[in-house]
Amino acid sequence: MIGGRVQLPAGKRTVIDLLGATAKLDYQFAVLLGYKVSPKWTLLAGYRYLFVHYRPSNLSVINVVTPGAVSGLTINLK
Repeated sequence: MIGGRVQLPAGKRTVIDLLGATAKLDYQFAVLLGYKVSPKWTLLAGYRYLFVHYRPSNLSVINVVTPGAVSGLTINLK
C-alpha cells in the first residue's frame, strides 16, 4: 500500500487536504476542505473517489466504484 496526504493552508482557519492511496486491488483519492474549530478539532467536507477490483475466484470479478461527497471530523492528538 502506498499513500500520501498534503495539507495546504487556505486561510486563518481553513485548510485544503489532498489525499490518495493505492494498493494491489484498489485506489482512492480525495479533496477535502477543512475548517479548524479549535487547534485539535477540524470539520471536513469534500469529494472522494474509491475504486476496488476484486477477483475472489476465476469465475467472478467484483468491480466497485464509489464516488461522492464525504464529511468528517478529525482530532489532532498531539
